[in-house]
Amino acid sequence: VYTSTATRELPPAELRELLRGSRKRNAWRGVTGLLAYHDGLFMQVMEGPSETVNALFQEVARDDRHSGIL
Repeated sequence: VYTSTATRELPPAELRELLRGSRKRNAWRGVTGLLAYHDGLFMQVMEGPSETVNALFQEVARDDRHSGIL
């Protein structure tokens, strides 16, 4: 589980595309979870094999659409 702050306003169409892409990539990796966004804040739960989740988290952490990951 992590939380972060968006680095810019994300319009609904961009959020939908982010969710679509995440669902597709996560299903391929065998990862499930939840991604929530509200008022510029993200919260994500990722479930799956620890090595896979850790590798995915490293990718997510490099995404410039958010910062301040906890």
